[in-house]
Amino acid sequence: MNNTKKDNGSHSGGNAAAADKNYEDLTFQDWFIFGKVMKNQQIFKGVLARTLPDLDLTGIEFDIQNEAAIKETVHGRGIRSDVLGKTEDKIMDVEMQVSKESALPYRFRYYGAVIDADNLSEGEDFRKLPFRAVIFLCAYKPYDDEKTEIVNTFVYQSKEHPGRYLNDGTVHVIINCTVQETDDEKYKELTALNRYIMTQKIEEGDTLVASIDSNVKMAKNNNAWRKEYMEFREMMANSRNAGREEGLKEGQKLGDRRRAEIDQIEKAMDFIEFCEQLETPVEEAVAHGKITLEQLQCCRDVRKWLAEHEGMTVEDYVDQTMDIEGMLKQEENNAEADKENN
Repeated sequence: MNNTKKDNGSHSGGNAAAADKNYEDLTFQDWFIFGKVMKNQQIFKGVLARTLPDLDLTGIEFDIQNEAAIKETVHGRGIRSDVLGKTEDKIMDVEMQVSKESALPYRFRYYGAVIDADNLSEGEDFRKLPFRAVIFLCAYKPYDDEKTEIVNTFVYQSKEHPGRYLNDGTVHVIINCTVQETDDEKYKELTALNRYIMTQKIEEGDTLVASIDSNVKMAKNNNAWRKEYMEFREMMANSRNAGREEGLKEGQKLGDRRRAEIDQIEKAMDFIEFCEQLETPVEEAVAHGKITLEQLQCCRDVRKWLAEHEGMTVEDYVDQTMDIEGMLKQEENNAEADKENN
């Protein structure tokens, strides 16, 4: 089972933000260039070797896809991986994350689940699931504490018995690319990669980073890729403009409905006050159809609310207690129902 496919139809919010850049200004941090460059076999394996130094990659060749889209169900949320490398028994998902995201742990969880589901057919033995690593290269400090570790590698182990691992063949890795110096020999080469990601500086003698930089420059001189990026940029601009227009229309609807609700309440309250001045029971006005029982109860609720919230107005009452958007939706549903009945 494998539903992975290349899909240029939509991109994540981070990708959309990156599309505001001119093509000439893109760097290895930017999803478009990152994906193109990471399709290079040696670069992909080189980045893996620095982020997962204990993993033996000898003799391994990956089937590498960038912007790999996986969608399991019609209504379920799919994922789009920056770079996905596969062998028969390994899946490596590498993501470049440039903006801080509180939902990052949940993205790990969901990405892993969707990738697993995509690689196990109905009725297959669970043990056929390949080793799966999801790696996020974060161009910011991923944690708010004072610690400045370069890497956090997460694997499942027992809370009650530390050291007893689940051994489910999964690993989640968060790289703090802002860390560019370390005393840990294991990650010395990773700091050089981080330095390039953050500053585009190349350490003398670092063949991997030099190769990445060379491929970045080649990608930026690739006219076909430039055209692809510009088309995506234009698509995003059109999408944003359409969204703004739709938002303005919706905002106008909400504003009109809000104003109508305020006017209705104020008119009803004025009528009730007029009845009180004439010492005429309001219930008589209800009986004669001058005001509805629902309007009467609403006005009493408003009066009570205003008495409890000194300085507030009817407008404040409507804004804080009434679901105008829900009212609009209900009116639309009622109109649709009327059409069907007729």
